Amino acid sequence: MLDHREELAALRRALRCAGLTPDQVDELADHVEADARRRVDSGCGEAQALREARAALGPVEALRAEFQKANPSMDLVSKLAGLALSALVVALAFGATGDLWALVHAPALLLVGGLVAGGLVASFGPVRVVRALRAGLTGRPTDDAEVHAGVVARGYRLAWASGVLGTILGAIQMLAQLADPAGLGPGLATCTLSLLYGALIAEVGFANLRAWLERAAVPLG
Repeated sequence: MLDHREELAALRRALRCAGLTPDQVDELADHVEADARRRVDSGCGEAQALREARAALGPVEALRAEFQKANPSMDLVSKLAGLALSALVVALAFGATGDLWALVHAPALLLVGGLVAGGLVASFGPVRVVRALRAGLTGRPTDDAEVHAGVVARGYRLAWASGVLGTILGAIQMLAQLADPAGLGPGLATCTLSLLYGALIAEVGFANLRAWLERAAVPLG
C-alpha cells in the first residue's frame, strides 16, 4: 500500500471541487494509485511515483471537460426523468378511474405552492433557495452544503404543513356550505387535493432533493 495518503486525499478534494461526481472521483483516484503502484514496482520511489502518476492524469479542468463530453448531463436527465415518471404514474392511476383534469385545482395548488415558496424565501432568501435547488439537480458539490440541506428540510416540512393547512381550510369551506350540499364540491376539492399536492411536493420533490444533496456530499477520504 502507498503511504502517501495525504496526496491522494488532496487529489480527491481537487477533483470534487472541480464538479466531478463521487463515482468519477473514485475512478480517477483509483487510476492514479494503480499507476503509482506500477511505477513503484518498476523501481521508482513512492513519492516520485505518485507525483508522476498525478502529472500523467492531466489538468483537472480537462478531465472534467472529458467526462462532460462523454456523458453530457446524464445525471440531470435521469433525475428529471424520474420526477416525470412519478407524475405520470399518479396521472395514469387516477386517469384509469376518473377524469384526469379533476386533479388540477388552482386554489389548492396556489395555496400549497405559495406557502412552500413563501416560507422558503422568508427563511433563506431567494438566492439561497435557487442555489439549493440547482445544487440538488446538478449534483455538484458546493461550500454551502449545510445551508442547502436546511433549505430542503424546511421545504419538506412546509410542503406537508401546507397540505394539512389546505385540508383544514377546505373542511372549513365545507362546513360553511352544509345547508347547500351542491356547494360542498369546491371545499372538498381543496380539502383533498391540498393534501395530495403537499405529499407529492414533499415526498417526490424535496425527499429526492435531499437524497441528491446527500449523494453529492459523500466524503471522499
